[in-house]
Amino acid sequence: MKRTLPLLIIVLLMNACAPMGTAAPIQLNTSAPVDTALPTSGSPITKVSIADKYTIEIPEGFTFHENLSSATTIVPIYRIETSNGASFDVVVHPYIVSPSLVPGKCVVSTEFDAGGVSAPIFCEGQELIDLFTISEDRSVKYGRLTSDLSLLSGDVSPETRYSTTYVFVLADKSHDTILEFYAGDAFRGSTNEMDGFEGLGAVLYNSIIPSLAIKNP
Repeated sequence: MKRTLPLLIIVLLMNACAPMGTAAPIQLNTSAPVDTALPTSGSPITKVSIADKYTIEIPEGFTFHENLSSATTIVPIYRIETSNGASFDVVVHPYIVSPSLVPGKCVVSTEFDAGGVSAPIFCEGQELIDLFTISEDRSVKYGRLTSDLSLLSGDVSPETRYSTTYVFVLADKSHDTILEFYAGDAFRGSTNEMDGFEGLGAVLYNSIIPSLAIKNP
């Protein structure tokens, strides 16, 4: 079903460009053309380790490195990116339960922790309700925000006026973690209405997140 996504004011746009608790927000270049060429699900894959607990498979064309090491922080961050600048982060949060949103943290709602899969997870300032399932019947909550770049600059192509950020979250109580897949500026288009997932959001949804597996279960 097609939905209309909210337009954000400038302050929210700047806050939406990097995961909570990381470095300063990315400054979007609103006038630069966007290279939409991304590795496809049919590309050769590489398996990488996340927090020594999980593995994911990334298509050829992506590089992988640890932004914040698990040896120095309780919230390690991994950056996966392409040579054309498309990127997403995998953030490993501790498993925290809260009845409501906690600024700067990803937390599961009390109802979700009690087994209510339809209940929300709170992350990146969003109440994540929508979900899909991957292997072993694991639920992935997600949300997206679409920002109007013309609010930042008048020099914006109509074809790339709107920038979409995706947040995918999987709560793993058995391993005391909440996994966040964050893709800021993941897709630019001419409208704030869309069906399904686009750009890097589609790559995450179709191939990378479904490849998630427990390491040495």
